Amino acid sequence: MQQQDVVNTCVQRFSQRNMPKASELQRLDHGFHGPRVLMQTITLMFVVANSVAGQSVRETALAGSYTDNRGNRMPYRLFLPPDYDATRQYPIVLFLHGGRETGVDNEAQIAENIADLVQATQTQEYASFLLAPQTNHTWWINSQHELVKAILFDVERTFAVDKRRRYVTGLSMGGTGTWEMIIKEPDLFAAAMPIAGGPRVVRSPDAVKDVPIWGTLGELDSPVINDPMVEMISLVQNAGGRANLTIFEG
Repeated sequence: MQQQDVVNTCVQRFSQRNMPKASELQRLDHGFHGPRVLMQTITLMFVVANSVAGQSVRETALAGSYTDNRGNRMPYRLFLPPDYDATRQYPIVLFLHGGRETGVDNEAQIAENIADLVQATQTQEYASFLLAPQTNHTWWINSQHELVKAILFDVERTFAVDKRRRYVTGLSMGGTGTWEMIIKEPDLFAAAMPIAGGPRVVRSPDAVKDVPIWGTLGELDSPVINDPMVEMISLVQNAGGRANLTIFEG
């Protein structure tokens, strides 16, 4: 399925308010306080996002970079919640970009596919931090995984982040990165939303069966993408986990 086809299909469904039932959303709540459907709402908005004025997005994001003691460097962008108040705590959404946005310019990862996600986290109802690192490799290389964690923890030391409400999502390569993140760190996130990306290798669901997961696919996407996602979601469900899968037509 081509990206624009995914966008058009999702826009049509969103305009028809073909939303998940409240009971489905509540099953992904994971018992944390605050907005119950934060991740579900911002992901639906993210899926329908297309390229918008990148300049306006860049202007609202703090730019930073992190270098570890081996000299490995990763740039990132951080969007603060609206009317940020350091006396209250906010959720944080970690967004892992796709393969086309790899690099070191610290701009490509927020140039497309993220504008509506930014908009959602900038509302008062779902006010959240949005963290968008940029890799020039793949997300599942150990050095990149550790850099992402280091950036996340550094942000949490600096700002008022509710550590009980960390969420991770990503598209394509970032969807695979989302799986790899929760497989390696199952206790780190309150929920995960992989989009058009399955795990690199289908594994035992034991590590992630306690993480609420909502995956999305296009039905005509490559089996290389679809099959691992479908199989892993099924394994998590059969293990008693809370995992949902939405497959868009076309």
